[in-house]
Parts: sequence; structure tokens; C-alpha cells
Amino acid sequence: MKTGTRYDTDEYEKEDVRDFVLWKSPKLEGETSWYTLVGTGRPGWHLECSAMIRKVYGSGVDIHTGGVDLLFPHHENEIAQSEGAFPEESFVKTWLHSEHLLVDGQKMSKSKGNFYTLRDLIQQGLDPKAIRFLLISTHYRSKLNFSTDRIAEASANIRKIQNCLDRILELEPDIKADFYFLFSIPFVQTWKKEFEESLADDLNISKALAVVFESVKQINSLLDTNQSDSKQRIEYIQILAYFDRILGVLNFESKKDLLDSEIDSLIEERQIARKNKDFARSDAIRDQLLAQGILIEDTKEGIRWRKK
Repeated sequence: MKTGTRYDTDEYEKEDVRDFVLWKSPKLEGETSWYTLVGTGRPGWHLECSAMIRKVYGSGVDIHTGGVDLLFPHHENEIAQSEGAFPEESFVKTWLHSEHLLVDGQKMSKSKGNFYTLRDLIQQGLDPKAIRFLLISTHYRSKLNFSTDRIAEASANIRKIQNCLDRILELEPDIKADFYFLFSIPFVQTWKKEFEESLADDLNISKALAVVFESVKQINSLLDTNQSDSKQRIEYIQILAYFDRILGVLNFESKKDLLDSEIDSLIEERQIARKNKDFARSDAIRDQLLAQGILIEDTKEGIRWRKK
């Protein structure tokens, strides 16, 4: 335990400055409180979590998560009170402490006006899949700087994987989505093994994604040189589906052609977004069209589009 002003300023007597409160008496009349044998009051901040874990899970939990700012004093005090009350039991087997989320280099805070909910970001036109990919592609113990540039980068990375998948689906349009994840091709088995080992290594997502993109590179090369038969291509789809159990960003339905009128409508929406300097929405529309095989060209005469 550590000493600090946060604990010195409590309005009650302590035998030791490092002591923390298990039960607080109400300061004001009408304040939320309960009657107990030790007096009327409410649980201390740290006791709430220990009590909930005891009530719901019993003797303890396998994994307890929280932000790095809760490591001390909150989580230390949880351990002290829980293992003090039940010394024969293990309170938590594994702790996972996540770093802070930054927005354009600053810690996200309501007071700074840079606090966003997922709903806010979607209403701004950001692709939910790109948001998800950005969040999971950063290790939980590393700070994540959230910015429109990072979202665009996430969209581009999703597109690399999706384009590879779409190439296979064009050749195997009748495949069903009942994936069984049984692999016979040695190098596909290796991808699966390396992906699993990376995630088992303290959720090493960077290493896991390196496996994903290496597999995409090799699959594209095999498709370019017509070195795969139908059975092999189905395994390629299966391994991408296996990766996507974690990523959750891919579309496994066969690509459907957009009508010309739908393309024109999306291009018009993109022009409006660019005029309003809503570049995130503009990029999202471009990525959507590109995923459908539509290339956009900005020329002096205006916007042109063509199919790949």
C-alpha cells in the first residue's frame, strides 16, 4: 500500500494513513444507506466490487479487468479485503489492466469535449467495423490514439482482407457459412497454429495480425498463379473465417453488384461529405464502393467511376 493525499483527506480517524474504508456512514440526511449490525451506512468504493464477485461468482474469478488507473488503490484494496476475509481462497487468478484511450493525442475526457460514445462516432459516418478493427488491433496494455487517420488506416486494412476473401468467393459462390475449421493443407494449419499462439501470448494482437496479412499475401499469390483447386480455396475461406472469429469485420456473402443508380447516389453523398469537410464519411463511402469493385476517379471534369 502507498500513502497519498487521496487517503489523508478522509473525514474519519485512521490507525494508519494507508487504511481504506469498508463501510461509510451517511454524511447528509436522506443519503443512500442501509441499516446493519455495524451501523447505518453504505459500502466503500472498493468493497462493492468484492461483494459483487462474492455474490455472483462465489470464491473468486479467473480474469478481472480494469484500467491502469484502477490498479492502485482500487484493485490492491479489493485483493486486501477479499483475501483478508477468505485467506484460504484465491480472489483473482489473472489481472488484465488496459491502457488509456486517447483522442488526437489527448486523454478522452468530457471536460475537454473529446468524449465520444460509439453511437456518436457512427452518427458522424464512421464505419463500425473500422472502429472495431482499430480498437482490437492495439494491444490492451498500449495507449490507443483514436483519430480519423487511424480509422482510415483500419478501413484500408479491412479492405485488404475483404478483397482477398471476395476473390475466393467469386470462384466459390455457393459455399455455405457453416464453417467447421478442419484444415488439411500444411501451411494453413501453420497459420492457424501461429494465430492461436500469438493470442495465447498475452493477447499479442500485432503478431496475430501479422499472421493474417501474411496469409492474405500468400492466398493472393496462389490465386494470381491459379495454383489452387476448389477444395483448397474452400480452406482459404475457412481460415479467414477462423481469423474473423476474433476480428469480426468480414462479410462472407458473395458480392452483389450495385445498380448504377445506387452508385450515383453514393457518389453524390460523397461529394456532399467532401464539401462539408466530412472526410471520414467520404473515405467510408469510397471504401464501400471499392469493396463492391467500383473505382472512383476525381478529375477536373468531375467524378468518374468504373468497375474493376
